[in-house]
Amino acid sequence: MDLVVAFDKTLILIEAKGVASWGNRQLNDKVDRLEDILEKHSLMRDLEFRFILMSPNQSTGIKRDNDETWPSWMLNKNGNPLWLKLKMGDLSSINGNDFLKVVRCNESGNDDKEGKSWVIK
Repeated sequence: MDLVVAFDKTLILIEAKGVASWGNRQLNDKVDRLEDILEKHSLMRDLEFRFILMSPNQSTGIKRDNDETWPSWMLNKNGNPLWLKLKMGDLSSINGNDFLKVVRCNESGNDDKEGKSWVIK
């Protein structure tokens, strides 16, 4: 999780993407893990729990595996995953530097979605 907000009996988990969008496999795996945690730990049952996606652009076409529905703790009133717009600033005019981003790469440092390393670009 990129940001965890907790107060009283409320727990909000925010997963942010500054550049890429969510893939179905990645999002389904994350939601499955969260569901498992919520089921196994009795303390979690007393919480108001929310999972929010945050990015510059809303991902389209995300869907649950096997025609399942998304859990209620990640849905808005319309039945879609909760999403907030992430406003990215423009720092390119400050000292001529652009934003830095973390990118998955292979051992040679080349972009690779299946890579096991990370590089800052």
